[in-house]
Amino acid sequence: CIFLRPEISLAYEERVALLLSEIKRHVEQLQRLEQPMPLSLAVGQIAISGRCGWSGLTDVHNSCVVFARWSTAHQTRIELLRRGVQGLDEAMRLHAYDPVIHWNRALLMTWGHNAPEALAASTIAAELEVARSLSRGTQPSANKTYLPIRKWALQASLDQRALEPNSVDALTALAMASLWGAKDAEAAQAVERTLTIQPKNARALAIRGVLRLNAGSPEALADFDAALDVDPQNILAIFGRLRAIEKSGDANLFLNTANDLLAKLDPTTSHVDTLDWRILGVHLARARALVRLGRLEDAKLALEEARQIDIAVAETVKRELFN
Repeated sequence: CIFLRPEISLAYEERVALLLSEIKRHVEQLQRLEQPMPLSLAVGQIAISGRCGWSGLTDVHNSCVVFARWSTAHQTRIELLRRGVQGLDEAMRLHAYDPVIHWNRALLMTWGHNAPEALAASTIAAELEVARSLSRGTQPSANKTYLPIRKWALQASLDQRALEPNSVDALTALAMASLWGAKDAEAAQAVERTLTIQPKNARALAIRGVLRLNAGSPEALADFDAALDVDPQNILAIFGRLRAIEKSGDANLFLNTANDLLAKLDPTTSHVDTLDWRILGVHLARARALVRLGRLEDAKLALEEARQIDIAVAETVKRELFN
């Protein structure tokens, strides 16, 4: 309805109602089965309150944005864009490390003709996607869902660099878009240019670390350490370093590093969501390390923790580890 008849605002309202109703139904089913899943609590609160802070409900924010994009009424467009921004800002405050939120923000900003904000959001989204792939021990691969915005980001960063050849923001945006698109040569050129201008740029150092990691270079670890010296919270460097240690073959160091990271992400002592992909990634890393050390039962326990967050991913890794 929203795409075919955007002038019918009721379509947006019904979409929200249907979505919340569907979520509430699933939550009630879970409760009847007496499965105390963290998801049921998180989604149940939203279903009851009607608020859309949880990142999984970015569909609602997108409904605002899509309707705004096709609306012929200027005031309606402005109001819905405002709602979309407000919703995504709230979601981002609660789930800053969810790449979906940043991809959607990038889309929203392109439709709102705010190219700098769109480029910044798409750069963060790509950074989080690559970090998430590293946390799962897999090679970064472009998410087809956001292929159009990734292509736009690549072109926008090229255009920005043409206007400002020495702009560090434009260069790192180009490097990140290229890295996420598996264009390592282009990413390397942009990174080297960035580090010539700003040798201690944490994002550039982390990207170079990933490029070296992809190439099998032992120098990757030094890049991640250097990035973390500048910015201890750099997510790409954190999980890049974990992956580099894993590839080094030192299973004990790998396990200890993963355990230290898990302690920092403990939801009981920090503001981390129990469904955060970072926690999932650390549990998967611990499982891989424990298998290498021959501690198979402990590895299965780690996978069970991962399964509480993402069943499909945990089961895939379990099959890989236990054949």
